[in-house]
Amino acid sequence: MINQNHIDENETKLNNINENSFEDSDSETEFRSESEFISDSEIERNYKFDIISTSDEAIKLITKLKNEVNSERKILDETAIRNRTKAEQLIKEAKAKAAKIIEDAEQCIKNAEMKSAKLIKDSETKAADIIKKANVYKVEKHNIIDTEMKILDARKEKVKKYVSNLPSRIKLSIRGENLEVMTNTLRKYEGSMFYDLLSDESEIMDTSQPIFLDRSPESFHVILNFLAGYSIPDWSDPYWKRIKHLVVEDVKFFGLEEVFKTRKNFIESKIFDGKGILYYLGKINNEDEDYVNPINNNMVSVNTNSIKDDYYKKSLIHYNSNNDYEFYIDDKSHWFSIDFGEKRAVEVKALSIFKINYNNNKINGKNLYNLMNFEGSCDNKTWTKINFQTIHYINNDQGIFLSENNNTKEFRHFRIMLLNQKDNNHYHSIKIAGLELYGELIERI
Repeated sequence: MINQNHIDENETKLNNINENSFEDSDSETEFRSESEFISDSEIERNYKFDIISTSDEAIKLITKLKNEVNSERKILDETAIRNRTKAEQLIKEAKAKAAKIIEDAEQCIKNAEMKSAKLIKDSETKAADIIKKANVYKVEKHNIIDTEMKILDARKEKVKKYVSNLPSRIKLSIRGENLEVMTNTLRKYEGSMFYDLLSDESEIMDTSQPIFLDRSPESFHVILNFLAGYSIPDWSDPYWKRIKHLVVEDVKFFGLEEVFKTRKNFIESKIFDGKGILYYLGKINNEDEDYVNPINNNMVSVNTNSIKDDYYKKSLIHYNSNNDYEFYIDDKSHWFSIDFGEKRAVEVKALSIFKINYNNNKINGKNLYNLMNFEGSCDNKTWTKINFQTIHYINNDQGIFLSENNNTKEFRHFRIMLLNQKDNNHYHSIKIAGLELYGELIERI
């Protein structure tokens, strides 16, 4: 490879030779001073010879250097051309690769667009097919429903006509005991066995003859009286308690489980007066004995996310005037609940709270609504707030009545939910010695 510095060095030599070749005036003077004994002609001859000799050598050297420079320049130019050619080739190859990449990318985009278009078309086709099938199904379903409605209407007309032709009274034979009962009484509850029996026109029934039923006459009289509008007996009465198990079986037999229930009223008079629902449940099986906590006789159950000790849970509803804040809840999300069981519900009218304490201070109920909610539920999942319209204060040492006169909803579950907020990094707390509920107790047999 030709070095540019080498070329520059040769050019510098040429310049120096040219300058030295023409520096003669001072040399001539010096020569004369040292060689005065030499003749002028000889001096001139020798000087000319030296000049000629020096000029020839300089010309040869200059020529040689120029040739070297030209040769090196030629080599340099050839190298530059080769490098430029190689660079152009690389650029050409890079452009070709880039063009190939762009071409491939464009083809990928084209393929993706084609696939997308196909997917969209297929989806639209499927959607159209689904909509078409849905419309066909809708029409078919509509036709089926329309047909079923026509059949149902026709059936209703037949039943109506059939029932209208029934006698006003139906004869029954309960193990040989003959009875006559109003037809409408037997058909009082849709879904019951009697309703279905006296609505089926396909049944060929000789209404002039009694319908025989192999059931207990005593039990059937209880059910028949219920259908006629009488109250369900008090099962604590020894006479009715004796046949209760027969009535339970017959209620299921005649399909009356959902409607056969007792309703007993409990009206508040004073706090823990022994006339509330929880107290009643504690005495229901022990009329002549001492009160029993309804938790202990499995009449109700209590749950909470604050207190885990069963003693405190039980003491909440224990009828004991000496209770001293046995139950407490703290933290704004805490609660306790009472479950009356699957066969009981309460249409609550009043809530009596015994010895309520807030932040270790007795309260009279003025701020009670800001502290907690009283709620009811049928499934222990969806809760409804029960708003009390009237507050009765039974002095600070006893408790509070919360009364509501327009509640018509019955619930199986009740709970108190604490609402107080954290204040100065300290949660408020409520302590309750006991509570009682008043209203209607609904019991399914």
